[in-house]
Amino acid sequence: MKKIVVPIDFSESSKNAVAVAAQIAKATGAEIVFAHWYNRAYVGSFSSMTTQVSAVIDNKQEEAYKTEFNQGIKELVKENGLENVKVKIHLYYDKSVVDVFSTKEINEGTDLIIMGTAGASNMKELFVGSNTQKVVRYAEAPVLAIKEKFDITSVNDLIFASDFKDEKCENAFKKIHDLVKAMNVKTHLLKVITPTYFEDSDTSDAKVSKFIQNTGIQNYVSVVYNNFSPEEGISDYSKKFENSVVCMATNGFKGFAHLMSGSISEDLVNRLNKPILTVKM
Repeated sequence: MKKIVVPIDFSESSKNAVAVAAQIAKATGAEIVFAHWYNRAYVGSFSSMTTQVSAVIDNKQEEAYKTEFNQGIKELVKENGLENVKVKIHLYYDKSVVDVFSTKEINEGTDLIIMGTAGASNMKELFVGSNTQKVVRYAEAPVLAIKEKFDITSVNDLIFASDFKDEKCENAFKKIHDLVKAMNVKTHLLKVITPTYFEDSDTSDAKVSKFIQNTGIQNYVSVVYNNFSPEEGISDYSKKFENSVVCMATNGFKGFAHLMSGSISEDLVNRLNKPILTVKM
């Protein structure tokens, strides 16, 4: 693992994400990239029938904002012992979350994005649920969404929920192979069977066996679990393991296709009080 991106707004949830990123960076030698976006302050925006004044940037407030931001980063580096970890900063203004996570510097070479799932600060509220869902939907790299700070050394189980139907799931798992190895966890290969999408045991077992063979996964357990919906099945099963991370491969649908298909991973980000790792197929 070489590059971890952490969206930061200095809320408690984003600080928790920094703490987790620091643990992983120290274990893997990865650099940490802080990403922050905000709307600039303007003055002089006025128009009437006879007068029109164009808005201009409030330079004084802009400089104060940047000074506050840089000081906040310095404090985070110190608090998390990142003095010997390579740290970069990308500061964006007047951009949406979709714009930020479409940029080359955020996407290129990124192995993992870690972000808090809610938060507000005196600078800018960023990580409300909708923004977290947009990152899950648009980011190319795996996204680890967390609600609370946790110690990665205490995580014992990674619950990888999938339909295991083709090589796309295998490729998705390979993207997080280094992270799984660094966390030193048992991986639960979870396939949820529902009344709507029923599949006989032999067919399910064959798909999971092929996945195991093609990924070369070690330290795993294979589980076929019955429930009324994939969301309920994943949620119920994960609750059996207190110190666990739930992982899902997402199709990354956008726009109308996303509205029609829904997104189990986005629902679970809101439903479960656990770290949720999503990886795009």
